Amino acid sequence: MALRPVATRIPQEMEKELREIMRYERLDKATTVRKIMEIGISEWRKDFAIQLLQRGKASFNKAAEIAKLSAWEFAELLRERRVEWVEATIPQTE
Repeated sequence: MALRPVATRIPQEMEKELREIMRYERLDKATTVRKIMEIGISEWRKDFAIQLLQRGKASFNKAAEIAKLSAWEFAELLRERRVEWVEATIPQTE
């Protein structure tokens, strides 16, 4: 995997948090930032996929794909987070 440089400015408090994580994990700064970004991106994908599903903007399978989870993993995520997403429709009789 080719690594690309990314430069950004962060608040002092965030840098303090980063240094604390570096100490706990015994990692260098670049590795720590990559690890935190991977976690953040993964969580963002899950949250975004759930939002789309709840709004009816994505099917269950598409939302699972966006979250980069299998259908079973995505169903488990929804269960864990107590997300209701199935819309029941009652057929009308005439």
